[in-house]
Amino acid sequence: MVLKPRAEAPLWLNEENPEKSAKCLSYPPTREHDPWFEDDELLAAAICNGDYDGKICPLREECLRWALINHEQYGVWGGMLPHDRRHLRMAIRADPYMEWTWHPPTPKDEVLDEDEQAELDADLPDLLELLSLGP
Repeated sequence: MVLKPRAEAPLWLNEENPEKSAKCLSYPPTREHDPWFEDDELLAAAICNGDYDGKICPLREECLRWALINHEQYGVWGGMLPHDRRHLRMAIRADPYMEWTWHPPTPKDEVLDEDEQAELDADLPDLLELLSLGP
């Protein structure tokens, strides 16, 4: 969880046009269950990605961008799982001029060690600039 966001969060709720609001607002967490931070992340990602109703969350890309910039390590953001976001950050770091795009969730794989995680944290200024949200 990010304690101090590095970028402004998207406007999740669009009161004028509810169809332009984030789909996750329809599935609020409860004390017993949080669909976005539970073991079945693929189900939450399927909601974001429109696998059940054919409607992709209108804020999926903004949500993903926010999670990448703020280095969200847990939960489903932008329809992607944590390990997919880590791989995307590493790819951007390896090729700063790459065209980055959203891609479907993949099965979990290896966890990064502390050195690899520190490398990802060190790339934040470059990532902010690449995503046009830098100083």
